[in-house]
Amino acid sequence: MSPVFCGIDVSANSFVALCIDQDGNRLGPARSFDNDLVGAGSLVAFLIDLARQRQASRLEIGLESTSVYGAHLRDFLVTSNDSSPFNANVYEPGPALEISAVSMTRRLLPSMPALPGPATNPATSMPRKEDSQKPGTVTSATTWKSG
Repeated sequence: MSPVFCGIDVSANSFVALCIDQDGNRLGPARSFDNDLVGAGSLVAFLIDLARQRQASRLEIGLESTSVYGAHLRDFLVTSNDSSPFNANVYEPGPALEISAVSMTRRLLPSMPALPGPATNPATSMPRKEDSQKPGTVTSATTWKSG
């Protein structure tokens, strides 16, 4: 039972989700959803089905923080009780963290081809939950617990 990581690239009219396992292997093609309530519900249903199929221990979801386009999606994911059995965490990295993650990923994986959708591998770009909870630790990301 390993986690499922999902990176989401948000734009005004749609968002694209790409899920990987803990080894960075894609768990299917990138999927596009309308950036509205129906699309958010479809994303949650997709993630729950995938987590069940993979017998995932948890869901780690990273949203690209672009303007205000992802705020309602983030809120929907955080308040979804459907994902609570998978201990879902929703991450919204700030621009400084995204830039450093891209730089770090390129140094660590120089031969890795570009992925459609999210710019970085969520497994390497998201801050560890335990790091953000250490007293005095400042990160440029915000983490929400769903459910």
